[in-house]
Amino acid sequence: PSPRDSRKLPAMIDSQALEVWLETEGAARALVPYVRSAEPASAGWRLRLTREHRGGRSDIRQSGTVSLAAGVPQRLSSTAAGREDGDRCSVEIEITEGDRTVRLFRFECPR
Repeated sequence: PSPRDSRKLPAMIDSQALEVWLETEGAARALVPYVRSAEPASAGWRLRLTREHRGGRSDIRQSGTVSLAAGVPQRLSSTAAGREDGDRCSVEIEITEGDRTVRLFRFECPR
């Protein structure tokens, strides 16, 4: 835009301004990912939960968009992991802006 153009281009998301964490909820111990940004932003997100167990392997994938107000936690989704003793379970949460990966977070599923 020209200097006289009053439209503001959206600022790129600062990867260091992002915080993502997992909480568990309810008797089923559903996994609930949250994101918070130090600055207002609009972003895409993709979640992948991978569980390896005696019966094989399962993948759960979810995605969406989120509008973030500065400093305000935003719930992304909720999914049941169904983790049992001996299972390996991990969660990846990718924050995106357009086609660009802003930041990838990896967690072990909470027990």
